[in-house]
Amino acid sequence: MLKTIWNHGYRKVIIESDAKRVVDWINASEYEKPPVVDWINASEYEKPPTGMVANIINECRKWLRMNWQIQLNHVFREQNKVADALARMALKSKNDWMFLPQSESELLGLLNDDILGIPVSRLVCTGS
Repeated sequence: MLKTIWNHGYRKVIIESDAKRVVDWINASEYEKPPVVDWINASEYEKPPTGMVANIINECRKWLRMNWQIQLNHVFREQNKVADALARMALKSKNDWMFLPQSESELLGLLNDDILGIPVSRLVCTGS
């Protein structure tokens, strides 16, 4: 995605993702040591990326160092309704690609809500 954005000539970009861990991994310095944890008992979520995931993270970092103004920010899923709707549509698709007509009413409604800054509620469990 970063390569496509760069190749289209965009030089002031803000990317928002609801994948907090991925955003944290990409934004962290590649030389930053992970916090000391009990790696044997750590969940997969707590472990630093390895293998193909680490390669993708490092490739993203390389693109972020290019000569442009780019930010990668975490947002809650509720703030990323259009991307969430597109992801759900893609999961329902039986093809490797999707054609979205411009009159896609669900997306237009979500985009309009986003433009107008309509707030979104989020329920958070704080314990018992």
